[in-house]
Amino acid sequence: MKQPCANCPFRKSVAYALSPEKAHDILQAITHDKAFHCHKTVDYSESHKGRVTV
Repeated sequence: MKQPCANCPFRKSVAYALSPEKAHDILQAITHDKAFHCHKTVDYSESHKGRVTV
């Protein structure tokens, strides 16, 4: 995804926005070639338990 969705946790306007510490951790990971998966691309259902769907 190129743009944040309406309920993206990186937006400060959503109820469950990321803490500055968590956002920093994610930024460090992605700038050091570690994967980060958008919440819309992960299946959190019991049968898949966090499997990436895209």
